[in-house]
This record gives sequence, C-alpha cells and structure tokens, in this order.
Amino acid sequence: MAFGLYECCRDGLTIGNLIRLHSVPASTMESSAPSKGISTLTLMPAQSEGLHMTTCTSCGRAIQETDVTCPRCGAALAPQAKGPAEASSTAKAGGAIGAVGSIAMFVQNLMIVIGLLLLVVSIGAVFSDPGRAFDQAFVGVILIMYSFYVDYLGLAIIGVGLVVISVGLRKVVSGKTMALGLTAGIMCILWVVLTYLWRVYYPEAMAESLSILLEDIMGLSSTTAGTFDTIIDQVQGMMYTWIGASVLLIIASFVFAFFISGVGKDTNYPGKLRSYSWPIFTIVNGVGTILVATFVLGALNLNFNPIGLLAGLFIKGLVVPIIALYVYISLLRKFLKLGKVTEHPAPVAYPAAPPAPAYYPPPPVAPAPPAAPVEAPPVEEPPAEEPAPPEETAPPEEPGPPVEEAPPEEPGSQPVQGMCVSCGQPLVAGDKFCMHCGAGAK
Repeated sequence: MAFGLYECCRDGLTIGNLIRLHSVPASTMESSAPSKGISTLTLMPAQSEGLHMTTCTSCGRAIQETDVTCPRCGAALAPQAKGPAEASSTAKAGGAIGAVGSIAMFVQNLMIVIGLLLLVVSIGAVFSDPGRAFDQAFVGVILIMYSFYVDYLGLAIIGVGLVVISVGLRKVVSGKTMALGLTAGIMCILWVVLTYLWRVYYPEAMAESLSILLEDIMGLSSTTAGTFDTIIDQVQGMMYTWIGASVLLIIASFVFAFFISGVGKDTNYPGKLRSYSWPIFTIVNGVGTILVATFVLGALNLNFNPIGLLAGLFIKGLVVPIIALYVYISLLRKFLKLGKVTEHPAPVAYPAAPPAPAYYPPPPVAPAPPAAPVEAPPVEEPPAEEPAPPEETAPPEEPGPPVEEAPPEEPGSQPVQGMCVSCGQPLVAGDKFCMHCGAGAK
C-alpha cells in the first residue's frame, strides 16, 4: 500500500485525483486493444477539474502523454488519434471570398462567349435583316467590352480570398505552405494592376499622343517626330505589360497548385486537394497573348506575321473563354474545400520495431568422438543333452486261436453269394442277414 501511494505521489497524482481516476465509468474510458506488442494510451477524463490522466494499458501505470515507452513495464506506447478540429472562421471566410471571385470569372468568360455568338449571328443576318444584325452586333460588342471590367473584379477577389485563407490556415499548415498561399494571392492582385496599365493607362496615353500627332500633322505644332516616337514607345510598353501580366498569372496559378497540395499534406486531408486545370488554362491564355503581342511589336518594325495574329486571336477569342467556363467552376470547388479544411488526425505512427540482430552462421559442429568399443556379453553354451533312454519295444504278439476254416460246401447245397464282412462267414444267395452274426448282407 505504501509503495502504491509513493508511486502515485511520484507521478504527480493526488489522493483526490486517484479517487476520481478509479471512479470514472468504464464507458467513458477510451482505449483500444493492444496489438503486436503495442500498448495504447488511455485517457481518463476527470469529472470536476478537467483532469486528463494517461495510463498504460499493459500495466495500468499513470504516465505522461509524451512518453514513448512505459517507465514500469517498458511497453511501446501509441498516441490516441484526435478528432478533426473545428474549421477556422477566417478560412471559411476566405473560401467564400475565393468562391465569389471564381463565380465572377465564370460570368466574365460567359459574357465573352455570348458576345462572340451574337457577332457571328449578326454577320449572317446582315443581308436579310440589317437592322436586327446591327442590334445583335451592338449587344455583342457591349458584352465583350464590359466583360473586361468583370475580370478585374474577379481576379482581385480571388487574390484577397487566397490571402485570407492562408491566414486562416496558419495554425494547421506549415510556414512554407502559408507563404505559398500569400504569394499566389498577392500575384493575382498584381495581375489586376498590370492589366489596368495595359488596358487603361497606356490606351489613354496613346489617345492623348495621337491627338498631339494630329495637331502636328495639321501644322499646329512642330513636334511631329517626337510625338510619333512616343506613340511607338507607348505601344511597346502596352504589349510588354500585357505579356508580363500573362506570365505573372501563369506563375500565380502554379504557386496556387503548390499551395493547395501543401494544405492537403499538412492537414492529412482525406480527399484530393490538387489543381491542374488552372495552370493549364493560364498557359494556353499566355500563348495566345504572346502571339498577338509579338505581331503588334513586329508590325511596329514593319515585320508582319498574319498567321501568328490569326492563331492568337483564335486562342484568345474562342478557346480561352470556353476552357475558362470549366476551369473557374473547378476553382470554385477548390475554394469551397479550402474553407472547410481542418487538421485531420494523422495515421498512428507506432514506434519502429528494433532492428533484427545480425545473422551469424552457427559455428561448425565438431565431429563426434569415436564410440568406445562395446564388449559383447559372453555367450552361455547350452548344457549337454543327456542321452535319451532306450525305447521300449513292444512284446511280441501271442498267437491267437486257430481260425476254423469253413467246411467245404456239400454238393447239392445252396450257392454261396459272398462273405460276411463282419464275421467272414459265407452268405447264401438270397440272404439279407448273416446267419452267424446277424449283420446286414451287402
């Protein structure tokens, strides 16, 4: 008893805790049967102070949750798997923000596809119904023009959503994974800035330069050559900025792919957290941008490449919007999953078994010593046989009485049939019995 109280005090248990430890119902004790020599940790929650005691399932001794082996019996311990934690509210908000941005990008590309369809239909209706064709073409152009304002909003919202998600998952992912998410979000926001430059800033500067150039041509100014060079520089700056924005979006999509993969690994996410469609989409978009931009840059130097222009316009105007409809729906699902990510329990890692001892061949067996000769026991000769007594000879038989011979048959007597087998007397023909001994005649 004293030894037991000493161990309880040494392990940090008080008498009250010990009483609570033994008063917990069996139904509240979480344990699993040990297998393959592995003991599990059993958590016994106390009812009043929230005390959590950990005991070895082999010997029952209270141990620390950080122990690898039991100090008393030496059994290997496996930590209990904890349930998934509650999803962070910040991560949920980030997932919702990213989902809204994905919907905005889906709508933007849908507007482009509808606008292109209206333009195609209007071309076919030019000769049959010019008024209707003009209205369809006008609506199509308006949809395409205003779609370029929607993607500002969509990519900016996606960038903000990535930043918020990365901050919300900071407790369940590594610092490297969090940095990837922040980088992808910031790149999306920078894409909006670069896109504003080549879509708004440079065109406005070019319009102002063109007005100056027209004044120079009309003779109202003497800076014609300088204004023309300025316009060329502005066009080149716009094309290079356009290419830079496309390359930046490609990098952002790949960083996002590494980020979402890292989240899946760090949190042991049970499903698949991967992103392949967005990087592929941004590469296709970048190829179309480079083809169109290089045609414009070559045209400034009087080097025209119409095939590259047509290919770029086909990719940018038709292929990219159609692919984007699928890509941003997929991205919407990814953001919804990221908003629900929690720290899932990792598979129980049991302590590694000790390495098997090195195998050494057994030493050679020494030859057995020759067996000592075994002397045969002396053979006892059988005793000499005594001579057999002489056999007694039977005494000679005494001669019996003389056999009387039958008298010869008298002439005229009855004929003899045979002799009796019993007495040897003659049988007369017709006799059925021997007249001397009464035996039947045969």
